[in-house]
Amino acid sequence: MAAPLILAESSLARRDRRAFTLTELSIVLGVIGLVLGGIWVAAGQAYNAQKATKAAGQVQQILAGYRKMFGNRRVDTGAGVMVNVTQIGINAGYFPSDMVDGGVVTSPWGNPVVVWGLQDSNGIFISYYSIPQSACIALASSEANAPNIIESFV
Repeated sequence: MAAPLILAESSLARRDRRAFTLTELSIVLGVIGLVLGGIWVAAGQAYNAQKATKAAGQVQQILAGYRKMFGNRRVDTGAGVMVNVTQIGINAGYFPSDMVDGGVVTSPWGNPVVVWGLQDSNGIFISYYSIPQSACIALASSEANAPNIIESFV
């Protein structure tokens, strides 16, 4: 009669070994959630950095085209005003083809890009609208060492 009792104890012990408590399960799920959250944040930052790098290359191409057009001539826009010269650049092919969609120029983030010519200056402003702050800083700092690309006007 002792044998059935031992058999019952071993099956009971086996069942206890296979089971997880709710606490253990919730801890494992929490750790998995933290790991996935960290991966998500890192991937988002890498994606924005890639877009900022792409935008920096686009800025170089846009500037080269407008420099070719204007050279050292001043933009004639009227007394003390800025004029949108984006359409001129679209017509002349200064923008990368992936930026122009139906006559609208968009950034890698899908927001508008506008090029402005300033009276009494041979420079232009390239305005990227609604881009992430980190991408704006990366874009500005990537161009900071190139002369005459980023200027501050008061």
